[in-house]
Amino acid sequence: MTNIFLDTQIYIGKNYSFQTGLLKALAEAALDGRITIYITDVVKKEVEANIYKAVHENVRQETKHVRTELKILRNLAEYNNIFAIKDKLNEIYADLLGQFHEFLSTGAVETVNIDVVKPSDVFERYFIGEAPFSARKKDEFPDAFSLLAIEQKSIELGEKFHVVSGDTDTLHFCEDHECLVHHESLDKLFDFFNQDDEYNHGLIVSTFQRHASKVVALLTGEFPIQTFDLLDEEGDVEHVTVHQIELLDDPLVLKYERNENRMVTAIISFDTSVDYTAEFSFLDYANGAWDSEDKRYVYVESVEGERHLEGEVVTALCELEFHENDPGDADIHLVSINNAETIMFQAFESDW
Repeated sequence: MTNIFLDTQIYIGKNYSFQTGLLKALAEAALDGRITIYITDVVKKEVEANIYKAVHENVRQETKHVRTELKILRNLAEYNNIFAIKDKLNEIYADLLGQFHEFLSTGAVETVNIDVVKPSDVFERYFIGEAPFSARKKDEFPDAFSLLAIEQKSIELGEKFHVVSGDTDTLHFCEDHECLVHHESLDKLFDFFNQDDEYNHGLIVSTFQRHASKVVALLTGEFPIQTFDLLDEEGDVEHVTVHQIELLDDPLVLKYERNENRMVTAIISFDTSVDYTAEFSFLDYANGAWDSEDKRYVYVESVEGERHLEGEVVTALCELEFHENDPGDADIHLVSINNAETIMFQAFESDW
């Protein structure tokens, strides 16, 4: 049996998308009996706590800004739901928490209790700076308990565990334990499993690379119409112009099927380097004139500009379809750019 353990940051990085994408695919693979997913009670509580924080702190903060700075939208019926969100935070949290619990149930996720770990073992690692305590970071204690619990479960079963984590200390811990195989992302985990079929994996990768110019052309057309937002400012990003797109590294094969007619369909994740220019505008409240009596800005300057960015790394997903005897004739469709999330644009170069 193939055993999988995901650390907390993987759930956060996938934006808790339990009903779509790779987390759903993972649960379906477990439901089919191809893998077993494990979670520690610590990670479970961390995920639940982070969902709560995302809703009750992050969402509350953003909706508060909308209610105060954009209250003019109250005059438009289609935006009323925005102002009602603050009264539904508990409902939103319960819904998202339910999706997490459904994932645990659907994937028949097995919980490993950290009580099997001796606190003395964890503190010993902490005091000598042994992974996952590279710099005696106290916030690594939850990871330490989880990893030691997973290691013990692996020894108990006599089977290897695939540990998915982007944390360097977790990588070092896995390197020190032969029973643990490290993967830095879910994308790389799926690609690793698909490499079991070396022929099809190699054929898919080579076909994708063969049609790289097609992929770049698709991205060049689709990238400017993605949703962009300003980083650290409330404003607009418009008129995006792509100058160059370069495909980076080898693509990752997340999923593929081969039917009886020998047609191959694959979902591929790949990183790109994008050079582009965009225009931006925002109201400079930081340097505006505030009337403390009327509690309003009497003057706010509008800032407009343009910035050229080079080498921005953006991840994309595409679907590749071809006949295995004719890989030169392939259909390519973009599935998403930047995980279908808003692309954040920094108007000015950072000072650090």
